[in-house]
Amino acid sequence: MATKPTLGKSKATAEDDQSRFNGHVQLQQGSALTINEHFAGGIDSADSATTITSTDTTLNQLSRFTQSSLSLGEGAKLTATAGLLSDGTVSSNAGASLSLLSDQPGTMYSAQSWELSGQDTSLNVGAGGIITGDINANDAASISFGTTDINQSTNYYGNINAPL
Repeated sequence: MATKPTLGKSKATAEDDQSRFNGHVQLQQGSALTINEHFAGGIDSADSATTITSTDTTLNQLSRFTQSSLSLGEGAKLTATAGLLSDGTVSSNAGASLSLLSDQPGTMYSAQSWELSGQDTSLNVGAGGIITGDINANDAASISFGTTDINQSTNYYGNINAPL
């Protein structure tokens, strides 16, 4: 008796079965990138969409999002270390973690807005970074800047809107 295939989705559960990417991705003209597992590198996106569901995504190359969306799904984790520039909104959903950590003093992180949607979303801006754009949280969120080291500064330009 023949097996009939059915439409569905599967996720690699064993570490050895998970995909790994290391490099630079260029997206344009309505392209879509979904990062589900291990990713290290950079993204240049024009008129496209990037969705991150992975808990192991590192942008260690300058990444640019021009008229493009960047969205972190529930529980996703993104660490950017070499700068992230967006002319739109960078959105994070419940339980997502966005860490903007600078390899070099003065590393720029810029977006029109940083949207923290849902409970337990976090935005961490490391020492030495410069971040611009409004930060908006609609639920309990963690927003932190810099360290306790008085020799390092973190510069922020924008407004923060969050519930008390």
